[in-house]
Amino acid sequence: MADQGGARKIEPITSITVEGFKSLAKPSTIDIAPLTILAGANSSGKSSIMQPLLLIKQTLEAPYAEGLVLSGDHATHVDAGGADAVLSFGLKKPILSVDIAATSRRLSVGYVAGNYLGGDKNSLLPVRMTMDDGRGEVELRRDMSSTEVSQALHLRGESAYTVEPGSAFLSVVDPDSPLRPPFHDRVLVGTIMEVLHVSGKHTHFRRYYGEGEKAPSRLTGPFPQYVPLLLGPFSQYSSQAGECLNRLGLIPTPRIDAMPADAGTYQLMVEAAVNGNRVNILDVGYGVSQALPVCVALAYAQEGQLVYLEEPEVDLHPKAQVRLAELLAEAANRGVRVVVETHSDLLLLSVMTLVAQGELHRGKIRLHWFKREDDGTTHIESVTPD
Repeated sequence: MADQGGARKIEPITSITVEGFKSLAKPSTIDIAPLTILAGANSSGKSSIMQPLLLIKQTLEAPYAEGLVLSGDHATHVDAGGADAVLSFGLKKPILSVDIAATSRRLSVGYVAGNYLGGDKNSLLPVRMTMDDGRGEVELRRDMSSTEVSQALHLRGESAYTVEPGSAFLSVVDPDSPLRPPFHDRVLVGTIMEVLHVSGKHTHFRRYYGEGEKAPSRLTGPFPQYVPLLLGPFSQYSSQAGECLNRLGLIPTPRIDAMPADAGTYQLMVEAAVNGNRVNILDVGYGVSQALPVCVALAYAQEGQLVYLEEPEVDLHPKAQVRLAELLAEAANRGVRVVVETHSDLLLLSVMTLVAQGELHRGKIRLHWFKREDDGTTHIESVTPD
């Protein structure tokens, strides 16, 4: 397990259910295994099943917002536009429902367009929530009376409690207190905030970095932006990342070095050939810069942490895709929850080969096939390989 400056409590996410989001008009569920693969044609709904989780994550990372962060400067994971762009067409009740389950707890939230509550029609505001932290289920609704709130939360006193839409979650408002604490499960919310997201394309590398630049203890926004900082001087991830790139056949020796450049700066260097010539990471093949965030994310993640990789096979040679399957299986075997969205038949076949060879237990993998139906909705077929 990687040392992230003091490991936080993470309870593995075990399933995600989405309803009313884009082509996922009907309740759609994926189970999250140590290695979870999302496959299917373009626009079949693979990204849509994960995007509500990322919307909640980016909202939690942003300064206070009215409802989910859908666009703008703080839409760091998903730029969804507005409510009309994400709510499924043809719904009798235009509501987005998101259910996130972990090993022993569950959180379910329902969102409606803001104009239903007298607000901005392009916003999505929470109107109902159900939480079960292992001690029993608690439900909150926007229309609950003060008495119902007191009974649901076992509150004492005579305050006229109300339930108001906050950002990602509902808030219970006490008129006698200036605070508006969100109603949520701290452990599960912490798990959501610890999700590592590596998108399909990323350009976060520079030629030089200041020696004082450090990655924060909690990484917010897309993971690739922190990769150069995590590989800085005295990095604990450099050897693992170098070995990963070497196994993928992208560099001839398993080394990535943070070498001094001008005063107060360093650059990331790799060997360009076996003769020992070292070059800046920007001066080697494009595949290196695309694969490196995947390598570092797998090394950085601790047991139970969810790593969401969008098309990690991008710009990789077929042989590298076969070796990538091995790296994904190794991460899954040490307890990381790896969700891979892919278009690569070769990557999928390589994973199945590892299962057949006994390198990855069949119980640690879940395959979800996405298909767009004639009516435009998504159908998901889920299988555990034999």
